[in-house]
Amino acid sequence: DAVAGAHIAIGDVCRFFEWDWRAAEESYRRAIALVPEHAAAHQFYAMLLSILARHEEALAEIEVARQCDPLSVPVNATISYVWFEARQPDRAVAAALRALELDAHAPLTHMLLGRGYLLVGEPRKATASLTTAVRLSPQGPIAKANLGYAYARTGSPDKARRILDGITRRPSVPYVSPVDVALVLIGLGETDAALTALEDGFRTRAARMLAVTDPFFAELRAEPRYLRLLADLQLPIPPPQRSAHG
Repeated sequence: DAVAGAHIAIGDVCRFFEWDWRAAEESYRRAIALVPEHAAAHQFYAMLLSILARHEEALAEIEVARQCDPLSVPVNATISYVWFEARQPDRAVAAALRALELDAHAPLTHMLLGRGYLLVGEPRKATASLTTAVRLSPQGPIAKANLGYAYARTGSPDKARRILDGITRRPSVPYVSPVDVALVLIGLGETDAALTALEDGFRTRAARMLAVTDPFFAELRAEPRYLRLLADLQLPIPPPQRSAHG
């Protein structure tokens, strides 16, 4: 019971697969109590707080993680994620740019930067960053799905459909989350198909269901099927996103 890493692992299982937010929080807090300087414990706890819309707590927690390990690329990238979830894309972009100073070849950071650029109305920078993320992680459907969404929302639906076709009909990896499929469909304006994909993700307990409160998925907030999913997941209804991507 005194092994912090074991409590973090249990927290991850509760967060990604059991969707038991209270149990996940208890596990992360237990890990932090055992090893207060454990950067990953603070980082993962901050991510949990973000999806629960406890943004001020999440920002405080990720700052503690940064203080514990200021040169950690994942921790610094997560700062961008936390700002993005808090609907402050300008700060998300700034945090991602700082994280790239630590590692210019980190695909996650480029993806987070592209997502932030999209919301601040920088479509060319968004697609460039997301294209870099795909190049650095060619087998990663998450980066491809985000690029597909960006293409769809910036006037290149044909490119978006090619990406959608690539991750559904000719996947280069054994598993593609229905949540990533839904993201491209949202970009293309195919709401019913996107909701069906998300319902499939819920039915199959896809770990990526944690993404359903982020600004891109929150475009579905007026849809009863989306609201039912949030209720079943016991997640808060996200606010509307005021973005500049059109």
